[in-house]
Amino acid sequence: MRTKRFLATLVLIGICQVSLAAEVTVTMANWEFSPKVVNIEVGDTVIFENNDDSIHSVIFPDESIQSLEVLKMEKKFLVKFEKVGEFPFFCKQHKDFSMNGKVIVLPKK
Repeated sequence: MRTKRFLATLVLIGICQVSLAAEVTVTMANWEFSPKVVNIEVGDTVIFENNDDSIHSVIFPDESIQSLEVLKMEKKFLVKFEKVGEFPFFCKQHKDFSMNGKVIVLPKK
């Protein structure tokens, strides 16, 4: 009987872990995104957070991903990724300073 309860508990834990989506934060400061490359799974959310004393933007050339032209100081911008792929992004205001990055979205495990 203990074995069945133990196995049932493991199954429930596994189900709960599979259903949770993750959030990853990318900060903006000193004309760079950190981290520059983010690996996530389908359904996860990236939180872009402006910790700088100037405005920034988060521009995705892939038009299927929402972009934001202006992200003011101490503000956040959330993007949920629903498909597998590599999604480069950049800051329009500081593109000449190589302020760019990439989100790599992997299939759900």
